[in-house]
Amino acid sequence: MSDADAQPQELDEILRLVTVLAEQLLALEIIDEKDWSTVWDEQFPTPENACRAFYAAADEEGMASFVGDSGPTVH
Repeated sequence: MSDADAQPQELDEILRLVTVLAEQLLALEIIDEKDWSTVWDEQFPTPENACRAFYAAADEEGMASFVGDSGPTVH
């Protein structure tokens, strides 16, 4: 699948927003179909902020950076 083929509903399958209850912030983790994970160090005040961070990283690095074992990935 190319970057241009990625649809929001498909991204929903690999994009998980986890509420960090202690701080009322959101953590961002991308998990591919083989359960490889990319986690952001930063926490986000809203889902929209987290989504913007994801799209910015995808635009800068490409969707391939979120797939497979390329070593630990932290943004």
